Amino acid sequence: FKRYGECCRFRITRRTDTKSTNKEVEHAIAVRDLSLAEEIARASLAQYVIWIKQHTAAAMQAGHVGKEFYERIVDIDALALESQVDVMVRALSVAGKSDLILPQLRRLRELVGVPRLAMRLTAMASKWLFDSERSEEAVLELNTLGRVSELTDSLALSLVARHSDLTDKERKGALQRSVEVAACDEEKHLAQLNLASYLFQHAESDEALSLLRSVIKETDVDESSNEGSAAMILLWRITLA
Repeated sequence: FKRYGECCRFRITRRTDTKSTNKEVEHAIAVRDLSLAEEIARASLAQYVIWIKQHTAAAMQAGHVGKEFYERIVDIDALALESQVDVMVRALSVAGKSDLILPQLRRLRELVGVPRLAMRLTAMASKWLFDSERSEEAVLELNTLGRVSELTDSLALSLVARHSDLTDKERKGALQRSVEVAACDEEKHLAQLNLASYLFQHAESDEALSLLRSVIKETDVDESSNEGSAAMILLWRITLA
């Protein structure tokens, strides 16, 4: 494969707005210009990876001031990078190039230069493999993450808790940690739902109910919240049990 900066250089400008990129990609798909859709998605992702290497990766290795910036920005980067990757996966899938998705995710993991973001990319690769019904490969991908106690990514922890061979204590700990390190409220609510479901299944209903009520309270202003709706359904199941 060519490096992202080489294959997409002529389209790389200041593509950091994922919503705008997604609209352009979807329009290109709608008019069946699949090559253009892929080019736009790759260029936007390449630009964001360049930004990460110039700013986030540099701050990670800097002194105290750099560390403060890194701590503020790295979770935002994880979410934005995931969004950019999702657009690329969409473009490649529609173009019939799904076989390129996993190699591209692994290549990005090598390029990004930030362990926290590399962890998110590994988790995304594993999730894509699970969604593609390639479970054995997905588990092997998770195994590259290393020790569960050292994971700092919510998606990675959720996948490990669900699919890895852990003790009950380790599984519960991974789910609790996935709540603590969530990169945004939506991700935290999803992690809380996963933990609540686990607790319910292991006869810890009081703690599960507390988590669900917290999710419902925090999402009650957003009627379209999937997490809020899922919390209400699980709450109903627990109270009827």
